[in-house]
Amino acid sequence: MDKNLLTYIKYCNEKGFIDIRVHTNGLHFSKYENLLEYYNSGMNGVILSIHWYWKVHDLLVWVNWAFDKIKLTLLNLTKLKKEDRGFVFDTNTVLTKLNFNSLHLLFKFFSYFPITRSQIVQLYSLYLFDIKEKKSLYVSYDDFYKFIPEIISNNKNVTFENFPFCKFNQKYWDFIIKRQKYDNDAYWNMGEWFEESDCTFLDNCSSCSYKDDCVWIPKDYLKVYPWEKFII
Repeated sequence: MDKNLLTYIKYCNEKGFIDIRVHTNGLHFSKYENLLEYYNSGMNGVILSIHWYWKVHDLLVWVNWAFDKIKLTLLNLTKLKKEDRGFVFDTNTVLTKLNFNSLHLLFKFFSYFPITRSQIVQLYSLYLFDIKEKKSLYVSYDDFYKFIPEIISNNKNVTFENFPFCKFNQKYWDFIIKRQKYDNDAYWNMGEWFEESDCTFLDNCSSCSYKDDCVWIPKDYLKVYPWEKFII
Protein backbone atom coordinates (compact mmCIF):
# COMPACT_ATOMS: atom_id res chain seq x y z
CA MET A 1 0.00 0.00 0.00
CA ASP A 2 3.00 2.26 0.54
CA LYS A 3 4.18 3.69 -2.78
CA ASN A 4 7.73 3.68 -1.44
CA LEU A 5 7.77 -0.06 -0.78
CA LEU A 6 10.12 -0.79 -3.65
CA THR A 7 12.57 1.79 -2.27
CA TYR A 8 12.43 0.14 1.15
CA ILE A 9 13.16 -3.27 -0.35
CA LYS A 10 16.19 -1.90 -2.20
CA TYR A 11 17.41 -0.22 0.99
CA CYS A 12 17.05 -3.41 3.04
CA ASN A 13 18.85 -5.37 0.35
CA GLU A 14 21.73 -2.87 0.36
CA LYS A 15 21.94 -3.14 4.16
CA GLY A 16 22.31 -6.92 3.91
CA PHE A 17 19.01 -8.15 5.31
CA ILE A 18 18.68 -11.91 4.81
CA ASP A 19 14.88 -12.15 4.56
CA ILE A 20 12.92 -9.48 2.72
CA ARG A 21 9.34 -10.62 2.27
CA VAL A 22 6.15 -8.89 1.23
CA HIS A 23 2.73 -9.82 2.63
CA THR A 24 0.34 -9.06 -0.21
CA ASN A 25 -3.15 -9.52 -1.64
CA GLY A 26 -1.38 -10.46 -4.86
CA LEU A 27 -3.06 -7.94 -7.15
CA HIS A 28 0.12 -6.06 -8.12
CA PHE A 29 1.99 -9.29 -8.83
CA SER A 30 -0.61 -10.51 -11.32
CA LYS A 31 1.75 -8.94 -13.87
CA TYR A 32 5.00 -10.91 -14.02
CA GLU A 33 7.07 -7.81 -14.80
CA ASN A 34 5.91 -6.25 -11.50
CA LEU A 35 6.92 -9.35 -9.59
CA LEU A 36 10.33 -9.38 -11.28
CA GLU A 37 10.88 -5.73 -10.44
CA TYR A 38 10.43 -6.45 -6.74
CA TYR A 39 12.47 -9.64 -6.95
CA ASN A 40 15.37 -7.91 -8.70
CA SER A 41 15.30 -5.19 -6.04
CA GLY A 42 15.90 -7.75 -3.29
CA MET A 43 12.55 -9.27 -2.31
CA ASN A 44 13.15 -12.97 -1.64
CA GLY A 45 9.75 -14.08 -0.40
CA VAL A 46 6.01 -13.46 -0.66
CA ILE A 47 3.16 -14.19 1.74
CA LEU A 48 0.03 -14.30 -0.40
CA SER A 49 -3.38 -13.77 1.23
CA ILE A 50 -5.99 -16.01 -0.36
CA HIS A 51 -9.15 -16.93 1.52
CA TRP A 52 -11.25 -19.03 -0.86
CA TYR A 53 -12.53 -18.93 -4.40
CA TRP A 54 -14.09 -16.09 -6.37
CA LYS A 55 -16.79 -14.07 -4.58
CA VAL A 56 -15.94 -15.28 -1.07
CA HIS A 57 -12.32 -14.23 -1.48
CA ASP A 58 -13.34 -10.92 -3.11
CA LEU A 59 -15.71 -10.19 -0.21
CA LEU A 60 -13.07 -10.82 2.46
CA VAL A 61 -10.50 -8.57 0.80
CA TRP A 62 -13.08 -5.96 -0.29
CA VAL A 63 -11.90 -6.00 -3.94
CA ASN A 64 -14.03 -7.12 -6.89
CA TRP A 65 -12.35 -9.55 -9.30
CA ALA A 66 -9.47 -10.03 -6.86
CA PHE A 67 -9.51 -13.81 -7.21
CA ASP A 68 -9.18 -13.61 -10.99
CA LYS A 69 -5.98 -11.62 -10.54
CA ILE A 70 -4.67 -13.82 -7.75
CA LYS A 71 -4.83 -16.86 -10.06
CA LEU A 72 -2.35 -15.08 -12.32
CA THR A 73 -0.20 -14.25 -9.30
CA LEU A 74 -0.10 -17.92 -8.29
CA LEU A 75 1.18 -18.82 -11.76
CA ASN A 76 3.74 -16.01 -11.68
CA LEU A 77 5.05 -17.04 -8.26
CA THR A 78 5.26 -20.64 -9.43
CA LYS A 79 7.32 -19.53 -12.43
CA LEU A 80 9.67 -17.48 -10.22
CA LYS A 81 9.99 -20.34 -7.72
CA LYS A 82 11.15 -22.64 -10.54
CA GLU A 83 13.85 -20.10 -11.43
CA ASP A 84 14.91 -19.60 -7.80
CA ARG A 85 14.22 -22.57 -5.52
CA GLY A 86 15.26 -20.50 -2.49
CA PHE A 87 12.45 -18.01 -3.02
CA VAL A 88 9.90 -18.36 -0.20
CA PHE A 89 6.28 -18.61 -1.33
CA ASP A 90 3.74 -18.74 1.53
CA THR A 91 -0.03 -18.34 1.67
CA ASN A 92 -2.22 -16.94 4.41
CA THR A 93 -5.90 -17.88 4.79
CA VAL A 94 -8.31 -16.57 7.42
CA LEU A 95 -10.86 -18.93 8.93
CA THR A 96 -14.43 -17.57 8.70
CA LYS A 97 -18.00 -18.77 8.55
CA LEU A 98 -17.78 -18.27 4.79
CA ASN A 99 -15.06 -20.87 4.21
CA PHE A 100 -14.49 -23.09 7.28
CA ASN A 101 -16.36 -26.16 6.01
CA SER A 102 -14.66 -26.20 2.60
CA LEU A 103 -11.05 -25.22 3.29
CA HIS A 104 -9.94 -28.76 2.52
CA LEU A 105 -10.76 -28.01 -1.13
CA LEU A 106 -8.74 -24.79 -1.14
CA PHE A 107 -5.76 -26.50 0.47
CA LYS A 108 -5.94 -29.32 -2.04
CA PHE A 109 -5.71 -26.61 -4.71
CA PHE A 110 -2.67 -25.14 -2.90
CA SER A 111 -0.95 -28.53 -2.97
CA TYR A 112 -0.47 -28.21 -6.75
CA PHE A 113 1.77 -25.16 -6.30
CA PRO A 114 5.34 -24.99 -4.86
CA ILE A 115 4.15 -23.27 -1.68
CA THR A 116 6.53 -23.30 1.29
CA ARG A 117 3.89 -22.90 3.98
CA SER A 118 0.10 -22.41 3.89
CA GLN A 119 -1.21 -20.82 7.06
CA ILE A 120 -4.72 -20.92 8.47
CA VAL A 121 -5.30 -18.09 10.93
CA GLN A 122 -8.20 -16.84 12.98
CA LEU A 123 -9.84 -13.66 11.79
CA TYR A 124 -8.03 -11.41 14.28
CA SER A 125 -5.23 -10.95 11.77
CA LEU A 126 -7.59 -8.98 9.51
CA TYR A 127 -7.38 -5.69 11.38
CA LEU A 128 -9.90 -4.03 9.04
CA PHE A 129 -12.74 -5.84 10.81
CA ASP A 130 -14.11 -4.53 14.12
CA ILE A 131 -15.34 -6.80 16.90
CA LYS A 132 -18.98 -6.59 15.72
CA GLU A 133 -17.99 -7.83 12.27
CA LYS A 134 -15.78 -10.51 13.77
CA LYS A 135 -18.74 -11.83 15.74
CA SER A 136 -20.58 -12.44 12.48
CA LEU A 137 -17.58 -14.14 10.86
CA TYR A 138 -15.67 -15.96 13.62
CA VAL A 139 -15.82 -19.76 13.66
CA SER A 140 -15.40 -21.68 16.89
CA TYR A 141 -12.55 -24.16 17.14
CA ASP A 142 -15.10 -26.80 18.11
CA ASP A 143 -17.05 -26.31 14.86
CA PHE A 144 -13.88 -26.35 12.75
CA TYR A 145 -12.33 -29.34 14.52
CA LYS A 146 -13.86 -32.06 12.34
CA PHE A 147 -12.50 -30.54 9.12
CA ILE A 148 -8.85 -30.47 10.20
CA PRO A 149 -7.96 -34.12 9.34
CA GLU A 150 -9.00 -33.71 5.69
CA ILE A 151 -7.12 -30.43 5.37
CA ILE A 152 -3.92 -32.05 6.64
CA SER A 153 -4.52 -35.06 4.42
CA ASN A 154 -4.83 -32.79 1.38
CA ASN A 155 -1.85 -30.57 2.16
CA LYS A 156 1.25 -31.42 4.20
CA ASN A 157 2.46 -27.81 4.16
CA VAL A 158 -0.44 -26.47 6.24
CA THR A 159 0.14 -24.67 9.54
CA PHE A 160 -2.38 -23.39 12.07
CA GLU A 161 -1.59 -20.00 13.57
CA ASN A 162 -3.15 -18.87 16.87
CA PHE A 163 -4.83 -22.25 17.35
CA PRO A 164 -4.47 -23.75 20.84
CA PHE A 165 -3.27 -27.34 20.81
CA CYS A 166 -6.14 -28.50 23.01
CA LYS A 167 -8.44 -27.91 20.02
CA PHE A 168 -6.56 -30.46 17.90
CA ASN A 169 -6.50 -34.21 18.07
CA GLN A 170 -3.25 -35.02 19.89
CA LYS A 171 -2.02 -37.20 17.00
CA TYR A 172 -1.52 -34.02 14.95
CA TRP A 173 0.50 -32.06 17.51
CA ASP A 174 3.98 -33.15 16.45
CA PHE A 175 3.12 -32.53 12.80
CA ILE A 176 1.85 -29.02 13.53
CA ILE A 177 4.86 -28.09 15.66
CA LYS A 178 7.23 -29.29 12.94
CA ARG A 179 5.44 -27.35 10.22
CA GLN A 180 5.25 -24.15 12.24
CA LYS A 181 9.00 -24.27 12.82
CA TYR A 182 10.06 -25.01 9.27
CA ASP A 183 13.51 -23.94 8.09
CA ASN A 184 14.20 -20.48 6.70
CA ASP A 185 11.43 -18.87 8.73
CA ALA A 186 11.62 -15.09 8.97
CA TYR A 187 8.38 -14.44 10.82
CA TRP A 188 10.07 -13.56 14.08
CA ASN A 189 12.19 -11.05 12.16
CA MET A 190 9.00 -9.54 10.75
CA GLY A 191 7.69 -8.62 14.19
CA GLU A 192 5.14 -11.39 14.62
CA TRP A 193 5.25 -10.51 18.31
CA PHE A 194 2.91 -7.65 17.36
CA GLU A 195 0.18 -10.08 16.38
CA GLU A 196 0.88 -12.27 19.38
CA SER A 197 0.18 -9.28 21.61
CA ASP A 198 -3.45 -9.77 20.50
CA CYS A 199 -3.38 -13.35 21.85
CA THR A 200 -3.40 -14.71 25.37
CA PHE A 201 -3.00 -17.82 27.50
CA LEU A 202 -5.67 -18.96 29.95
CA ASP A 203 -5.03 -19.93 33.57
CA ASN A 204 -5.42 -23.64 32.89
CA CYS A 205 -2.88 -23.45 30.03
CA SER A 206 -0.05 -23.43 32.57
CA SER A 207 -0.53 -27.18 33.18
CA CYS A 208 -0.17 -28.09 29.48
CA SER A 209 3.12 -29.74 28.54
CA TYR A 210 2.90 -28.10 25.08
CA LYS A 211 2.44 -24.55 26.36
CA ASP A 212 5.87 -23.49 25.05
CA ASP A 213 4.92 -24.53 21.51
CA CYS A 214 1.28 -23.47 21.56
CA VAL A 215 0.35 -20.35 19.63
CA TRP A 216 -2.26 -19.09 22.09
CA ILE A 217 -5.83 -17.81 21.74
CA PRO A 218 -6.86 -14.48 20.13
CA LYS A 219 -8.31 -12.11 22.72
CA ASP A 220 -11.12 -11.15 20.35
CA TYR A 221 -12.03 -14.82 19.98
CA LEU A 222 -12.67 -15.01 23.72
CA LYS A 223 -15.05 -12.06 23.42
CA VAL A 224 -17.08 -13.97 20.82
CA TYR A 225 -16.96 -17.38 22.53
CA PRO A 226 -16.42 -16.57 26.23
CA TRP A 227 -18.04 -19.85 27.32
CA GLU A 228 -15.81 -22.17 25.29
CA LYS A 229 -13.57 -24.39 27.39
CA PHE A 230 -9.87 -24.93 26.79
CA ILE A 231 -8.84 -27.91 28.89
CA ILE A 232 -6.11 -30.49 28.19
